[in-house]
Amino acid sequence: MAAHLGKGDLQETHEINVAPFIDVMLLLLIIFMVAAPLATLDLLA
Repeated sequence: MAAHLGKGDLQETHEINVAPFIDVMLLLLIIFMVAAPLATLDLLA
């Protein structure tokens, strides 16, 4: 849980939610994997 009672005081545990971070990293990985080959194409030939 995010908060628990301990010795009469309300203490909060701060945890980082990593699921959105992983989603963003995977999306950026896909974007760069698509963009890298497109950046090396010679469009004038």
